[in-house]
Amino acid sequence: MKIKSILSALLLMASTMASAQYLNVKLEDGTYRSFKTTPNMKVTFGEKKEEVGTINGYAYVELAGYKWATENVANYEKGLTVIAADPTYGLYYAQEVSHVECAKQAAESWGSTWKLPTEAQWTALFDENNCTWEWQTRYSFNGKTMNGYIVSDKNDASKFIFLPAAGIYDDNKSHEFNNQGYSGYYWSADHSKYLLFAPGNRGMGSSIPNDGMAVRPVSE
Repeated sequence: MKIKSILSALLLMASTMASAQYLNVKLEDGTYRSFKTTPNMKVTFGEKKEEVGTINGYAYVELAGYKWATENVANYEKGLTVIAADPTYGLYYAQEVSHVECAKQAAESWGSTWKLPTEAQWTALFDENNCTWEWQTRYSFNGKTMNGYIVSDKNDASKFIFLPAAGIYDDNKSHEFNNQGYSGYYWSADHSKYLLFAPGNRGMGSSIPNDGMAVRPVSE
């Protein structure tokens, strides 16, 4: 009986360790720490514009024929795998961790019609007939300052979203953030594609599934 109890305890411990998720967090001083995640962990980010319109409480702006969220997914929610966090740029998701489509789940966690953008939807934003892209240095909102692009409607500059240059989290080799403030990496619905931009440049790149990138949901 005693041996059975010990074995049960060991199995429970192993199960608990296997299910625990840890979040690599970049602190203000540039150092990194690993924290065990909880369903209540949040890294707030965004410039919500409630007057534009909301779906399930998340604000959007209509650009290039689609409803683009005005913020990145920034909440750690139960069942989602977040691999890194930054106090300014928010949360980073991988496309596939242990065969789970984490970035897809992050976008869809908002419910209803929210999804990861397809390549066609990202490309619609590139079209100069639809949108204007303006690089911003030290753009400020909600007490945060960062670089990135303002993407606005070609015919109405008051309709825009801001895409921070959140960089990428290398979960394969260096286990650190790269290119923050210079490049933006955003997942698409296609595992082999992601949005990549830098000052004066934007296009679709080929994905590295285990790296961490930002998630910007879209709705039709």
